[in-house]
Formats: sequence, C-alpha cells, structure tokens
Amino acid sequence: MKKILIGLFMALVFLTVAVRLWQAEWKSQGPTDMRFKPVDIAFTHQFDDKTMLPFSAAAVLDADGDGVDDIFLGGGHGQQDALFVFKDEKFQALDTGIHKAPDDASYGAAHIDID
Repeated sequence: MKKILIGLFMALVFLTVAVRLWQAEWKSQGPTDMRFKPVDIAFTHQFDDKTMLPFSAAAVLDADGDGVDDIFLGGGHGQQDALFVFKDEKFQALDTGIHKAPDDASYGAAHIDID
C-alpha cells in the first residue's frame, strides 16, 4: 500500500511539473510601451478582528463583456460586496442588485469565463 501511495504521489508531482512547464512562456514577448498607473477605487474593506477571519474575497473578471478587466471586492462584516467596472480610465461602482445579510462577511470569490 505504501508503494502505491508513493507512486501516486510521484505521478502527481510529475504531472504538476509537466503542466507548469507546458504553461510557461518559452520566449520573451518583446518590448512594450505598456505601463501601469495607480487607479483609485472607492472601497475600503471594513475589518473587525473580533467577528471576522483575517481575509477577504476578491476576483478580477470582465463583468460587462467589453474585454477590459473589472474587479469584485467582498465586503466585511456589515458591508456590502462591490463590483467595479473600468470605464473612462477609472473604476466605477456597478449596482448588481444583489445584497447580503448585514451580519455576513465575504470570505471567498470565484469566477469562470465560459464562452
């Protein structure tokens, strides 16, 4: 049984390494003029160390289908989650109409893009 478990573990390690190598970029993308600049977001996570775990939800997604990344930020205890779309060189809050209970905090976010 021990040899089977070791074999399964080694196969999993090999598969993980193989997938990571396959996904790696093998050559440089070349020079670019792209530069990052700070962009303000009107959101401050409300953390309460007596009622919450020390982490929050966040996800990057294209919420409006325009090809530009948008941001979901999970709210803390007593704070609503927020979805921000990037328009006119800034993030603007989008009202999703989805509201969570006042005593809840968001601890995780997941996103999948299927087309």
